[in-house]
Amino acid sequence: MDYPYLCDAVNLFSGAGGWEVGAAQVGMRAHGIELFPLPAASARAAGFTVTEASVADLDPRDAGDIAGLIASPPCQGVSVAGKGAGREDVIFLSPAVRSVEAGRSIDDAIAEVCRQSLDERSALILEPLRWTLLMRPEWTVWEQVSTQLPVWRGCAGLLESNGYSVWTGNMASERYGVPQTRARAVLIASRTRRVGEPPATHSRFHLRDPGRLDEGVKPWVSVAEVIDWQEPGDWVVRSNYSRGGKKHATAAQRGRSTRRLDQPSITVVGKPGHFMCGDVVRRISVPDTAVLQSFPADYPFQGNKEQRYQQIGNAVPPLLAAHVLAEASGRAWVAR
Repeated sequence: MDYPYLCDAVNLFSGAGGWEVGAAQVGMRAHGIELFPLPAASARAAGFTVTEASVADLDPRDAGDIAGLIASPPCQGVSVAGKGAGREDVIFLSPAVRSVEAGRSIDDAIAEVCRQSLDERSALILEPLRWTLLMRPEWTVWEQVSTQLPVWRGCAGLLESNGYSVWTGNMASERYGVPQTRARAVLIASRTRRVGEPPATHSRFHLRDPGRLDEGVKPWVSVAEVIDWQEPGDWVVRSNYSRGGKKHATAAQRGRSTRRLDQPSITVVGKPGHFMCGDVVRRISVPDTAVLQSFPADYPFQGNKEQRYQQIGNAVPPLLAAHVLAEASGRAWVAR
């Protein structure tokens, strides 16, 4: 497989280009690998290069001397936002990592997860490990839903034994200027520099005490700061994420179903959220949803409206990506 000569990093499961937008903010070029044509078309329309292929079918050693590896494996099978057929598969992933640490080949470990898993996408969570062990990039960053942090931590020890400095943790997107609360499990590793948690530029949103702001950083960014919503009334933002009316929603989830306009948005997912004022409901537009995910409002997402919402919800917030990439690579980044 051929990679662009000017490529700084390979981006597995690249989607519509969230990592690529973030990479551009730190002066970096990432080449995407994406199985599905529509998000690949969106990334190309934005000017990025993409190879349409299955990550699992490629040999990481073909990447050559590319410095970085980025990976956001599919999370729908294990996310609380979806049907989650593969949530129980988490119990297979950490033992698989330990078996590799004990000397088993990564390919055999992935094959074993495939045989046991309830969701065929679960084994893809181990693809970043396979690529890192075979490609040996200078640095790598991985991102997934917050429930996958134990898997990333399991991989950290194996990467450290292979010469990497590693940091893992859950990152709150609003602490990096993204106008929504979105927690992501992140792994950052480097063979050339010591890495740690990316320094926050904004306050965490304290759900139980919304008026509380962390010292030494900027306030979080609210919905009203990025969306010019001028209709009169006491409007709130409501998400389709674990909607309070659903039977499976917990009391805590029901309590998180709305957010005021002067607060960060709830997590953006693959279905549109809504502005609500009493019984009046307005769907949040595609451009406004993109902005809540920290994309440019005019980002050229391809497909029909529902497909564009899905691509936005599946993407990593570019602002979060920029901070993660700056920490991994050592490149300077000017905070927003």
